[in-house]
Amino acid sequence: MFKRVFDAAGSLTAITLFRCEAAPGHPDAKGVLKRAVLEIMQPGHACKRSAFNIRASHKELVEVLTELGFNAGMEQVLMVREYNVE
Repeated sequence: MFKRVFDAAGSLTAITLFRCEAAPGHPDAKGVLKRAVLEIMQPGHACKRSAFNIRASHKELVEVLTELGFNAGMEQVLMVREYNVE
């Protein structure tokens, strides 16, 4: 899932990647992810590119994004508090 943003003149100004998956167990999952990200991010166009809410546990996608020059700018943390209910 991704979103492209255009200005009033119709020029591409931003692309945000929200989710990218390969079939579970695919023998070349990383290659599939890299090809998908390159297609979505359109390297030949000058615009802002970002990835949002990508799980750190999705190692193949994180590796692909890092190889393509993405940097972690912010991370989400899940905190759980357990209550003893008696």
